[in-house]
Amino acid sequence: MFKPAILDIIYDHYDGWARQFAVACRPTCRVCCTQNVTMTAVEGEKILGYALRQGLAEWLGATLAEADALQPPPFTTNQFAAACLAGREMKEEWPENRAPCLFLDHDLCRIYAARPFACRLFLSTGRCQPGGEAEMPAAYPGAASAICQIIEHLGQRRPWGNMLDVLLALLPHPAYREIARLVPPEKIATARGRLLAAAPLPGFLLDDEEEALAAPLLDGIFQSQVEGKTVAAILNGE
Repeated sequence: MFKPAILDIIYDHYDGWARQFAVACRPTCRVCCTQNVTMTAVEGEKILGYALRQGLAEWLGATLAEADALQPPPFTTNQFAAACLAGREMKEEWPENRAPCLFLDHDLCRIYAARPFACRLFLSTGRCQPGGEAEMPAAYPGAASAICQIIEHLGQRRPWGNMLDVLLALLPHPAYREIARLVPPEKIATARGRLLAAAPLPGFLLDDEEEALAAPLLDGIFQSQVEGKTVAAILNGE
């Protein structure tokens, strides 16, 4: 199965690339840790597998069982990119889910090692304040968005949406029965109805500065190999 390996490659290359930035982010600095997180099924499976290995199944099941319903996002990252590249406007409003993340414990993330890319990409060169915004380096947001697009392409045609909904939707798989037994079936069904399908990559929305910054990161990911094939070849269906 190539997808988990490729996701790990993406995370590893991003972590190394992001070290070039001097950031103010530190443990217990959790202003950006809200429920406004989207992800793919591939990322959700990484979280669920981590929870099982770390003995967090009961905690995660109880947490998901108590989660409130959130307004779903109106479109995926790649759907937005496709519309922009085609000259179409996307007028739907993006939900503001700023409630604290349910996975925080004493201001630390209990799934930090398996957190999705929408959490990993947040960095700030200045200390964030409640209600404020991160101070991101020039051209960084575009480069980070490109990685979001690649991860969505990796998980295409499978569930995409709010992190809590994706996790709930994956629970019927037998591998996660230890977590699923704590969650009402109707909650899982409702979550599945709020999800979108991840879309393939239509192209990047990078200006010249963003492309220059992102190039080493993208090249490193695409040229990495899994079982003798480059990531680029696998993503292209070769």
